[in-house]
Amino acid sequence: MAVKLDGGPPLRRKVRSVMVGNVGKLQGGMDLLPDAVADDGSVDAVLLSPEGIVGWGATFAQLVTRQKIGHSRVDHLQAQDVRVVSDKPVEIEVDGDTLGEAIAMRVQTQPGSLVVRLPAGRRAQVREEIDALSGSGLADA
Repeated sequence: MAVKLDGGPPLRRKVRSVMVGNVGKLQGGMDLLPDAVADDGSVDAVLLSPEGIVGWGATFAQLVTRQKIGHSRVDHLQAQDVRVVSDKPVEIEVDGDTLGEAIAMRVQTQPGSLVVRLPAGRRAQVREEIDALSGSGLADA
């Protein structure tokens, strides 16, 4: 599989799963994309490369502890434009819904393209909610 970030040279990896998002926490509180911030104008990606049952165990441990255990099986990436190309068709999902098979995927941001209007006095509360989704826990009202 090849992954290109912001038009740079392709990173070639043998991966089992590629996930791209702009918030880090999954349901249940697992912090899959620890550096993801919902409103920073970039998307984060994680490449999972386990081999066998032991590899999946090490991958899960690496995700939970955020520490490299043996050979790195988890790569975290960040960019405004993420392109993934596979040498064979693979199942693709968006928010858990299967879309079918594809050999390529592109996810890109368009910073400033979404205008959000808030009632007066709600900025600090919304900032806290965004930070909670992003996993940063910081509020900069």
